[in-house]
Amino acid sequence: MVDPELSSPTGSIQSAPSSLPTTSFPSTARQVHQLPVLKEQLQKVALARANYHVRKVAILVRWLSDNSNAEDDVTTMANLMEDFDIQHESYNIRKTDMRPTWRLSQRIREITLECEQTEQHCLIVFYYAGHGDIIDGGLNFVSGMPGTHPVPWSKIKPDLFAEEPVPEKIDVLTILDCCYAGAATRSGSQVSRTTQIIAACSAHQLANPRAQKTSFTLRIFRAVQKFKGQQTSLTTTALFQEIRREADQREEQQRERGLPTTPKPIMETLTGIQPIKLHFKDTTMSSSSSPSRIPHPSRKVQEKNVLVKLTLQGHRREFEVFKKAIEDLPDIMKVDVTDAYKTTQSIFILLNMSWESWAMWTMVADLEFVGITCGPSLLQPQPLAEIPIRAFGENRRPGETENTK
Repeated sequence: MVDPELSSPTGSIQSAPSSLPTTSFPSTARQVHQLPVLKEQLQKVALARANYHVRKVAILVRWLSDNSNAEDDVTTMANLMEDFDIQHESYNIRKTDMRPTWRLSQRIREITLECEQTEQHCLIVFYYAGHGDIIDGGLNFVSGMPGTHPVPWSKIKPDLFAEEPVPEKIDVLTILDCCYAGAATRSGSQVSRTTQIIAACSAHQLANPRAQKTSFTLRIFRAVQKFKGQQTSLTTTALFQEIRREADQREEQQRERGLPTTPKPIMETLTGIQPIKLHFKDTTMSSSSSPSRIPHPSRKVQEKNVLVKLTLQGHRREFEVFKKAIEDLPDIMKVDVTDAYKTTQSIFILLNMSWESWAMWTMVADLEFVGITCGPSLLQPQPLAEIPIRAFGENRRPGETENTK
């Protein structure tokens, strides 16, 4: 029997639609950065502190009676919202609804208006679990049943990420557990509030439904448990770091067993430079006398194994200034420069970083994802291992015995 954790992903749709253009992860256009601007933006991210939300509300969306077992995922997510003291409501899309998009948009606008009227800093969590499909080049929430109307992400996105006018005191965290979820992470303008998306998979992948195997929602739940009882709050960047660490570890196991790899979750900050911080409702910390039964993230969490390419305008002088500038960044933003090359008008730099660093950097920098590394460069000479040598008779001083200390 195949371990469900290591099974190949399946879903309601068997292959990525050909109408969707092929892009690398993340799905943003490459950008040449100017050093002074990049330095200033990275410093802003480093100095930014997560906002404290006075009001926190979540809307948990699924299709009623679909075949993905999304109901279980919504229950799991509701339990997580309770952990973070976030008021939540379940929103069921009915297959008989002739205007599901309009009704969902109306409810989102009502929640947003309620938050605006408080005139305080608020957090809205939008969560969807179920089937996803690419229709007319865009992500749609679908029921998987005939005769139902799909809900286009492009129609409800403006209600969550409004730009005219900008509700500056409302941060938005979107979590999508569906096929092709990464198609929702494309583009975003720079405004003062923070809006982020955590997606179960890229724009070209199928997500694992709860009905058949471990869903993305369940993986989020497991990741949160590793922090619960160890600290009083959790940033979305640290959460994503743990989710990706577990995903990378799982992928390595799948390759060793010759199994197809499961979807890779992605995260994108559409606007803002302040991380979204989720405060645990129960702030009781585990003591040495009463340790948590679930181990907290190990030192491997901070391993720098995400290789990216950064393109910088300028030449060698700008590269030297860049290396000096990144030395002053906080630990969660530390990177290793592995190589750099000069072109006619710019330089591109290869950086190794942790997933948390990646999530922080991509708030302001355009990083081209290269891959996950497993150890140092193969071109660098490897140090010889030190072999302990026992002191035999020829190495002892006269009169010294083997037991002499």
